[in-house]
Amino acid sequence: MKTKQFGFTALELVTYIAVLALLATVTMQWIVTTQVHITKQARTSCAFSNVCAAWDVLIRDLQQAPRQRTQWKQCVAGSYIWTTKQGDIGWTCTKEGLIRSQGTYNTKNKNWTSQEQALVTQSVTQCSLELIEQGGVVEAVAATLHARLEQEAYKQTRTIALQSGTLL
Repeated sequence: MKTKQFGFTALELVTYIAVLALLATVTMQWIVTTQVHITKQARTSCAFSNVCAAWDVLIRDLQQAPRQRTQWKQCVAGSYIWTTKQGDIGWTCTKEGLIRSQGTYNTKNKNWTSQEQALVTQSVTQCSLELIEQGGVVEAVAATLHARLEQEAYKQTRTIALQSGTLL
């Protein structure tokens, strides 16, 4: 007479555990890969948002910029300073990022005597402003921002007309 056996054999149990371990490993690899991808996209999106915010502040400042070339105190690669009704405005691109300064700039000593500084964004690696002049009057400014968004380079140029403060 045969007796009925209930349960699993050791071989069946080891096989089930091995299959479950394999499924768990594959699932964890997929989760980690997805998390890395999502984190990279989030950092890129955040950096791009910061560059857009920098554009907004820069355009607002340029719309207040003077039309007379003599009121532009400094225009060298990466550093631009001009006079407005609220004081002097300066934009500088450093290794830390894009910095906006406001206060009083001494052209003789080439330094700020009073200054408030703010790091606008760390994503911008280069900033250039090209004054479009006619007879000593600045008609417009072509602004270019270069940024590094994760592994991708970003470059955009916008032209701002000073007479009406509009974006061309």
